[in-house]
Amino acid sequence: MAEVTAISEAEAGIKSAPNLKEIRHPWVDNPIEPKWLESKLFPPEVKGPLKSETRGGYCHFVFNNPTSEEVQMLGFQQEVQGAAKRNQTEFVRGHMADSRISGLLSQEFKIHIQPKRQFVPLVAYKLGTLLQNEEVRKLVGEFKVKIAPGGVDSQGQEMPQIVIYPAMGRENAKRLLEILRDQFKDAEAYGTGKPPRYNMKVNNLLFLAQSGGDLKTALAGAGLLDEYFDKDTGHAFMKGEKANWSELSPQEGLEQAQLMLRVAQAQKAERNMRWGDKELQAAKVIQDRLARGETIDSIIVESAANLRGIRNRMGLRW
Repeated sequence: MAEVTAISEAEAGIKSAPNLKEIRHPWVDNPIEPKWLESKLFPPEVKGPLKSETRGGYCHFVFNNPTSEEVQMLGFQQEVQGAAKRNQTEFVRGHMADSRISGLLSQEFKIHIQPKRQFVPLVAYKLGTLLQNEEVRKLVGEFKVKIAPGGVDSQGQEMPQIVIYPAMGRENAKRLLEILRDQFKDAEAYGTGKPPRYNMKVNNLLFLAQSGGDLKTALAGAGLLDEYFDKDTGHAFMKGEKANWSELSPQEGLEQAQLMLRVAQAQKAERNMRWGDKELQAAKVIQDRLARGETIDSIIVESAANLRGIRNRMGLRW
């Protein structure tokens, strides 16, 4: 591969120049020029995206065409979002009660990168370079870079700077996040540490969310957000999803896995237990899973395996 002309650290505003006053960041207070950005990320001698376009204040770079499942998921998402905006609460509840629809929505994840504004082109360049790797390329549907500075949504929440759309499915998102954490471990200092809307913090640079921010904003406007998304995660995850991401917070994951197993076992044995808010929330998650066709035995087996895996990763004994 021919040598890539990178965005220099001085060009991105990193403290490497002798006279910091001479470093200018035109994109901090003004939009990034899309053609300039694309030429820096994907010069002619490297493999570029399938297509690129500018819309909604972002420059989009598409790497894989959407699958039929992704197209179907997006259609359901738009239906629910539109109904929520019109305050058609029963329509929303009917759709979300359909396991086929909620199951598809649960497979969408987004990884957000939040560099300080002067570092946006440099971090985007590092991501573009990483996407020369075919394994990584298969895991990314597209990513987009915010070309306009600043910006909040209708509820005053911060918009993301760089959004990555992993291939559908939790395991694809987990694998991609693992790669990004490793590849950007020396770039965390560039991050703002501030989560964009409806996201869970991974570190100062990386953040994670399940499903779309526009959908969540619409649900919030209809007073329905808490019904489907976990308030304890900043509404980053759908209810019940947090336990699948114990590696983001091992101790919290351990406690959640223990709780799920204890409540499931108590329900199977029809045994009385002390019920607090956390126990009631776990019971609701279990009931939702039972309604989607799972059995109490399968939930117990999965919860026990999840707990065992967390304890092993933490180096704990049973």
